[in-house]
Amino acid sequence: MGNLNNIVVIVIACTIYAATTESDFTTSYGIIIVLSVAMLVLFIVTLFTNSPFIHNLYCCIGVMLFGMYLVIDTQMIMGGKTI
Repeated sequence: MGNLNNIVVIVIACTIYAATTESDFTTSYGIIIVLSVAMLVLFIVTLFTNSPFIHNLYCCIGVMLFGMYLVIDTQMIMGGKTI
């Protein structure tokens, strides 16, 4: 149940931030592409290693990627923009 609570807090915090910030994150698709490629490379590395550090790094990058997607999509919905 703790993981569900964490996810709900992250979703609410990212949504509130996207709705109230002056910054426009809809042009930040380069960051998402870099994080996605990093996730792909780390996924291949984690297939062959059993390092807890690599697993934690993979998890952290996934959380950052999820947050960025959420902020960008929320701003696009609120601003009526498309890709």
